[in-house]
Amino acid sequence: MSINVNDLTNREKYFLLELSYIDLDVKSSNLEPNDYKTIDEALKSALKFSEGNEEAQEKITTLQNSYADIIGINGSLRDVKLVGYENANRLRVKGNEASTGFVGYALEDSSGNRGFLYRGSEREDTDNLLDGLADWTDNFDSTISGTSRQVIQANAFFEKYSTDAHGKPLDITYSFYGHSKGNNLATEVFLNNLDKDVYGYSVNGQPVYWYDLTERQKNELRGDRYTFIVHEGDIVSSLGYVDYVDLVVKTKEGTHGMFGPHSLSSVDFESSGNLYNARKPTAMDQWMQRQRDLEITVSIAAIQIVADSLAGISTILEMVGIKRYGYFVVDSIKQSLVMLEKGSKQVAIAIKDGCVAQLKKLNLWSQEQIGSISSWFDGVIIKATKWLTLVREAYGARSAFIEEDHLSVDLMRLTHYAQRLSSLGRQVEDINDVIDSLYRRISLLDLGHLLKADYFTGHTNQLGQCMQYLNNSRELLQSTEYKLNQQANMF
Repeated sequence: MSINVNDLTNREKYFLLELSYIDLDVKSSNLEPNDYKTIDEALKSALKFSEGNEEAQEKITTLQNSYADIIGINGSLRDVKLVGYENANRLRVKGNEASTGFVGYALEDSSGNRGFLYRGSEREDTDNLLDGLADWTDNFDSTISGTSRQVIQANAFFEKYSTDAHGKPLDITYSFYGHSKGNNLATEVFLNNLDKDVYGYSVNGQPVYWYDLTERQKNELRGDRYTFIVHEGDIVSSLGYVDYVDLVVKTKEGTHGMFGPHSLSSVDFESSGNLYNARKPTAMDQWMQRQRDLEITVSIAAIQIVADSLAGISTILEMVGIKRYGYFVVDSIKQSLVMLEKGSKQVAIAIKDGCVAQLKKLNLWSQEQIGSISSWFDGVIIKATKWLTLVREAYGARSAFIEEDHLSVDLMRLTHYAQRLSSLGRQVEDINDVIDSLYRRISLLDLGHLLKADYFTGHTNQLGQCMQYLNNSRELLQSTEYKLNQQANMF
């Protein structure tokens, strides 16, 4: 029937996204036309392939039941066949050494149109920790730079299955489906092929890197060829700038936990296949997303900086073999990161230069070893600077206003709020002083938490601005109200 985004119900599209998390028989990677499998056949093959894995068996059985249900209602996916598959997970497919975490599926309907499914991040459980680690490392790369190994593989996968036997592009419709990180991959491919007849469908997607997009690409994400759906409370869709949400869906009762709303199974469907309790986004949704965006971005920044630092320190300690000098480098990197967070890049670089100069004086290492330490130090500073710049842009570059039909203001409450902000500002300043005193007392492992706390307590000047705004507003409203009353009494 059809694999086209425009021909399927939301339930059918969610089914395809669930399918993208199923590991198929590794032999499916090199299918010949005579070996193309229907979805039903692919699931049966996957069930046999996963023997011994109870969790996988249960997931596949659930999908088989879901497939039978939607085929009985509509039948659009009945004759859709798997024509291509690639799995680069080390643990899921035995013998695959190129463990980037990328997994892609190419499907074809009876009209020759093709759909591409891209898998999201693996859960970091005990069965596939390495797969999850590969995915989340790739997530960081694509978020901060706009590209990654999986993005490159996703584009190559599309190129492979969008041409005929002679390498000529197929004149057909392409649909891209992605959940979580899978959206990041699907959307990158979608944006790279806008001159073709392409459509994209995302649920709780990791956003693409917004700041490198052209105006045409940004407009396409906001347009009719691309759908971006978010579940209420999802945090992954807040990992970047998004102003193109099409639908916000209320999750099932009992959905809980940080990643509960992120799951594809956390929402319900109507008998028609449409999403249950779905609505257009409001200004409040946008405001809440910006708050999640800021907090998550700061957290990831701190975690990544500390992770890089720990990796470097581990290498240095192994190379040096003398712990007290390694701790000297640890203390230097801590001071540098603190200075970067406070906006003093030159001071951070000076601390780094001083550290390297002291190590040279000890005459314990070769020039090559000193150069390695210096280069590592430079890399951490560059990455930290880039992250903190993105955080500041995310915090201050965007604004949205919640529209109201009318405005009611209690002037006495404005005074009360201004006084409370003044008191809060003093408390925050006290906390900030305590935080500053902790920098030389904590370990590197705790530095990320302290940087995050320092960032959120470092804006007392903005509290002062808010307090002044409230007082000015009260005075202006009082003056305006007095003038309006005077004019009213003249009639």
